[in-house]
Amino acid sequence: MNIGLSLSTSLTQKLTPQQVQYLKLLQLNSLQLEQYLRQELELNPMLEVENELEQNTEEEVSQEQNENDDEPISDSEDTADGELTEVNDSTEDDDWQEYIEDESGVPAQFNDDREPIPIRDTQTFVEELLDQVRLLNLSDSDLVLAEEIIWSIEPNGYLLRSLEDIVVNANAIIAAVEENRDLNNIATVPEAGSLAGVNNAAAWGGDKTAAALSSADGWNSGEGVHAGYAYDDTSVVADADSDPGTIAAVDPGRKTIADAERILHKIQQLDPPGIGSRNLRECLIAQLDAMPRRNAAQKLARLVLECCYEAFTKKHFDVILRDLRVSEDYLREALDLIRTLNPKPGGGEATLSTETIIPDFFVVHDEDKDDFLVYLNDSRIPAISINRDYEQMRVEARKRKYNTETRQWLRRKHDDAKFLLHALKQRRETMRKVITALVHRQRDFFKQGESGIKPMIQKDVAEDTGLDISTISRVVNGKYVQTEYGVIELKYFFSESLSTDDGEEVSTRIIKNKLRELIEAENKNKPLSDQKLGEQLKESGFNVARRTVAKYREQLNIPVARLRKEL
Repeated sequence: MNIGLSLSTSLTQKLTPQQVQYLKLLQLNSLQLEQYLRQELELNPMLEVENELEQNTEEEVSQEQNENDDEPISDSEDTADGELTEVNDSTEDDDWQEYIEDESGVPAQFNDDREPIPIRDTQTFVEELLDQVRLLNLSDSDLVLAEEIIWSIEPNGYLLRSLEDIVVNANAIIAAVEENRDLNNIATVPEAGSLAGVNNAAAWGGDKTAAALSSADGWNSGEGVHAGYAYDDTSVVADADSDPGTIAAVDPGRKTIADAERILHKIQQLDPPGIGSRNLRECLIAQLDAMPRRNAAQKLARLVLECCYEAFTKKHFDVILRDLRVSEDYLREALDLIRTLNPKPGGGEATLSTETIIPDFFVVHDEDKDDFLVYLNDSRIPAISINRDYEQMRVEARKRKYNTETRQWLRRKHDDAKFLLHALKQRRETMRKVITALVHRQRDFFKQGESGIKPMIQKDVAEDTGLDISTISRVVNGKYVQTEYGVIELKYFFSESLSTDDGEEVSTRIIKNKLRELIEAENKNKPLSDQKLGEQLKESGFNVARRTVAKYREQLNIPVARLRKEL
């Protein structure tokens, strides 16, 4: 074996830091980009909002002119980039605003030395449940158990953590408080379901505190015991592998599985009913039990869920009619009631807020020229540039005797700022290329709506723009466009093609829309099978196989014929 040195040449492709940053910015939508730039402005002092001082000066001059001149001012102006921005210089509004507010932005009649009172817009779901459960007149230990259950509820409203783990954790908390140990001796409960309650507390967006204990009479709330934790004392903390019932047998003050079931039933009757259920069946039954006056339909609905749940899920209505010996009209009324119940009492989110979609592009039809105007929505994006003061400091650092660390820091921040500005420029140009090519290929859609959509894949746009398919994918993902037909996700415009009987290529989205129309118009007593749907599509000129019909139906989240059957 010989050891020696040799030279060889090879070609490798590597992404520069600038390219990495460009690709990162490309996949951000308008709101995400705004947040990213705000963060960069805080981290890099070499960046500043462009012409911020000049804009303030212009506003002051404009206000003085409005006070001394009665000439009207244009309500809007076109920016150099083609974006529309509104300018409101109404002196009447300014005078009124100045009258009711001072420089701090606080209304004048409330401007005094008193401390402002913080007002919270919404409560988290968990906080609302905790407020309700504290009105149930529970004992101190039951309140601890109830809080442990509530903090273990998932955002969709279901309780997936076992009651055994919850009881073990609750008993450990109760024992810790009774022992009245020092807070510094806190330790986590071993193997207690990995403290699912604590983890869910973070998911709900709140701190998990034993608020119930702090208000309980006879217990030392000054220790600030944190729910989900127990003191590090083997004589107090119960082993997670032990049976909670055994703990209660030793100490009558400890909680049992029966106690947890009792408390859980009370929680399920809170608002919204069914919260904390362990499965869909229990959730629906809890909502029926929470109804104030139980009529015949409610009683039958509960009987269906209790005795014929499997037949109900499979829509075997003949089996339910036979087992319960009721008429079709009576059963139909009960099923209609069940359909009004909420399968996700938690709503799927930790808070009651809603997410707003901000379009990244605007497409406007110019009727005079019969063409389309495409705008990139940069209204929320701060116009940033390099800070002049720090730029001057960087230049002076070469002449003066700055230490090496300072010079390197200034150079690094300056390079980061230049890379970011260049990446923003590239992002803007790329997005305009992609949206222009997309609108050109989908002109019929922007003219006549959904019926005019054409088959198009990302490769088509890549060929039109000269960009890579991965770049097109980054631009399209999570972006929206404002059209005359509403705000539409860019992914909507991409679909495969299918040949009709006359040889024309149509978008599969048109076929899916036709399939949805056929299913909506079918007889619900005898839903159409995939085979029948395929035959009707062929009559409309779409030659689609049964397997293709099944695939499109699943993509539309439409169940099979048996599950679409109604009485």
